[in-house]
Amino acid sequence: MSINMAMRLACVLVPACMAVTAHAWAVDAGDDSAAHGWRGTVVPPFPSGVRELSGTCIGEGTSGEAICAIAVSVLRDEQSELRTILATRRLHHPDGTAVGGDRPLSLVTDALEPAALDDEGNEVAVGLCQRDGRDDPRIIAIVRPVAEQEWFTVLQGTWRLEDDGRFAGIPAAGVRCRNEGFGYDG
Repeated sequence: MSINMAMRLACVLVPACMAVTAHAWAVDAGDDSAAHGWRGTVVPPFPSGVRELSGTCIGEGTSGEAICAIAVSVLRDEQSELRTILATRRLHHPDGTAVGGDRPLSLVTDALEPAALDDEGNEVAVGLCQRDGRDDPRIIAIVRPVAEQEWFTVLQGTWRLEDDGRFAGIPAAGVRCRNEGFGYDG
């Protein structure tokens, strides 16, 4: 076999093996949702028919990343009405400049499609939560907004964005999220 033929074969087989391994890992990890298909993609743009409903930059993290280097966004597929929560990390060139220049690109590090978001009355709280009385901007919670409440304590799902860019489920006990609209009569 020629060197060129061997190189072509390697270029086909290596990515295919990596894809199969990644899929097997996701299945072994118990990830049976379509959300794992987002992981490893670069955004924006989003696929046709998918729009960003909200996005929140995560400030200085425990590992010292710069503000907005990581973010959490909520997307909605207009056809299926499915809402997805994405964790992203901004991409940089070796010299430190943002990939995409003035329109920076980000790598999706994790995604969630919790069943609680099937209910249009539920919303996602990001950067507004406390655990045991301490602010934790990395907590993501599903809340049902009630205008008269200053803090949401009935949560239908709680996660924390870890340093590795993945969402980890956490107990709701001791977690509460601010109601940004509390007291606003405008």
